[in-house]
Amino acid sequence: MASRWMPGWLVLLSFLENTVLLIAIEPLIIPVMAVRRAEAFFLAFLLGLGSLLGALATYWVALSLFESVVEPVLRFGEVSSEFANVRQDVNERGFWGLFLIGVTPVPFQLGTVAAGVLRMPMIDFVAAVFLSRSLRYIGLAALVFVIGARAENFIKRYQSEIALGFLGLFVALVLGGWAVSYVF
Repeated sequence: MASRWMPGWLVLLSFLENTVLLIAIEPLIIPVMAVRRAEAFFLAFLLGLGSLLGALATYWVALSLFESVVEPVLRFGEVSSEFANVRQDVNERGFWGLFLIGVTPVPFQLGTVAAGVLRMPMIDFVAAVFLSRSLRYIGLAALVFVIGARAENFIKRYQSEIALGFLGLFVALVLGGWAVSYVF
């Protein structure tokens, strides 16, 4: 892959991961980030951009073509019951439901489809997608920046702990911001 094409390829790859690919792209992007450690955070930005574009596309398809396109795909993929759980979670928790799906191993497409079907307010949708996917990719870039190519094995081994750690950090930042704004 030529250097000048890499930004476009990364955006496309992330777009596809958030629309039609049912595999995680970490095994593909960790080596790229490891080779380009100085650009790891820029690459994370590109992945976040592709993720947001893919999520918006999935939201639109779910919003306008759920019964004719999405529902048959969910049945074919045998994920209708998992989708029902995700849909209920997004319906009950809104922003936080979608955000949590974005930082956990649950297929993110199910969350964005649920958000589209439920007509989640666009500001909540974009914020949940942007924050959750940014945490994912920036966290990955930070790990690769610090420990290099060994990040892949580290991530596989401690995936749940890493997700909970980043979630805890995010909650701490939100609560800290709330506390500061409440005091001042």
